[in-house]
Amino acid sequence: MSQGIGSIGILGAGRVGTAVARAALKAGYEVRIATSRPVEDIALIVEIITPGAVAVTAAEAAQADIVVLALPLHNYRTLDAGALADRVVVDAMNYWEPTDGAMPELGDGRGTSEAVQDFLEASRVVKTLNHIGYHELEADGRPA
Repeated sequence: MSQGIGSIGILGAGRVGTAVARAALKAGYEVRIATSRPVEDIALIVEIITPGAVAVTAAEAAQADIVVLALPLHNYRTLDAGALADRVVVDAMNYWEPTDGAMPELGDGRGTSEAVQDFLEASRVVKTLNHIGYHELEADGRPA
């Protein structure tokens, strides 16, 4: 599994989260994936779609060296900010009104990561991976 370069926790097991997981595994990271569902509900899916990754609770994923947010943007408010304190948190989310609904905190030209950083005030939020399609993460990937 890990080649000693660190761990990545991914919150979200959709197309983006699983593509990031496969790329991270290929690069030698230990990968932990969590969703809002119980671990036993996602374990088989994680094993099949991201062989080598481990299904865990959100709290366990939050203990990784880097945590990737790959969930619908409106769900950032459900995160445990304390569990993500002092972590590098990669914000791979985009605002999409049909899914996220109205989000007043994004008014006045504020970006999504500004809202996420305000919520996760003790984390270091980095915005990336939101501008590339999930399918391109693997197709355009480079060797480790």
